[in-house]
Amino acid sequence: MIPTRNRRRLFALALASVLDQRGVRLEVIVVDEASTDDTAGMVYAIADPRVHVVRHDVPLGMSGARNRQIAAATGEWIAFLDDDDIWVPDKLVLQLQALRETGRSWDTPEPST
Repeated sequence: MIPTRNRRRLFALALASVLDQRGVRLEVIVVDEASTDDTAGMVYAIADPRVHVVRHDVPLGMSGARNRQIAAATGEWIAFLDDDDIWVPDKLVLQLQALRETGRSWDTPEPST
């Protein structure tokens, strides 16, 4: 999930790093926070069925963007990425592996002490 506003160049790098993830199936929910540069055009031109765009006509801020992304997501897991960050290609698969190694599922409560 990547929210963005008027940061086309940085956003393009962030999006590429998500689409280059190995070993996982994913969808990318992009919230364009009323960009006035060509961010929206660039995203709509991407011919990748994993990329979904939500566009705000007025910026709703980070919380509003994240809430829209969560509502639009269909996957079991959610990962957030800012438009000025990039991921290494194995980031998601390593996170999921670490979770599995704990022997716990996400909805299992912590044991009380």
